[in-house]
Amino acid sequence: MTNATTNNKAIALPSGSALSKASGNPPNGSASPRTGRANRYTIESVENLPKEEKSMSEQLFRPIWEKLFTSLGFPLPSRFTQEAITAIKFAQCESLRLKHRYVGTEQMLIGLISEKSGIAWQFLSESGLNLDKVQIEAERLIGRGNNNSIPILIPFTRRVKEAMENALQESLKLGKNHIGTEHLLLGLLEDADSLGFKILENLGVDPNNLEQKLRQSLI
Repeated sequence: MTNATTNNKAIALPSGSALSKASGNPPNGSASPRTGRANRYTIESVENLPKEEKSMSEQLFRPIWEKLFTSLGFPLPSRFTQEAITAIKFAQCESLRLKHRYVGTEQMLIGLISEKSGIAWQFLSESGLNLDKVQIEAERLIGRGNNNSIPILIPFTRRVKEAMENALQESLKLGKNHIGTEHLLLGLLEDADSLGFKILENLGVDPNNLEQKLRQSLI
């Protein structure tokens, strides 16, 4: 883990991120539920999250979901898998790399494929995607910003917040007590008007087919 500092404050960056490499540190269309085959993918671990990870996940998610979690009795933040938290950190790093002031669905998609161990990454990779392809297409669509500062927390766009709320609902519908990268990907796939969805289409991936396969694997 690498720390990028500004004004004596630090933001934790995943090892191997574009920003950590640049700093000279070593790398280390909505659809309805469908039925199908039993899950052949490994459930992501939610145990033994380091205190730093729990603190960061609370900062990231509490402003979005506090009311939802309180009303549903869903624990926060310990139910986010480490893979999901890492994916969101990578999404933040991508926003910093492109000098933007927000995390959009395009950065979330990049975060999921950058994480390289979760269920979402497995499905995206099997669809023929890799990090370079997604980064190039995202940059082609949104360009680079002019933000040269490194904020402590980068805000999520409205669409990302909605995707995260969808991820929570997907997790609950599947009877899970955790939110993993698979749920985050399902949340993104529910918004056919988002840039993340458009990137998938532009790169030759059928988002509806991807969603169907993902849902089938989780049953």
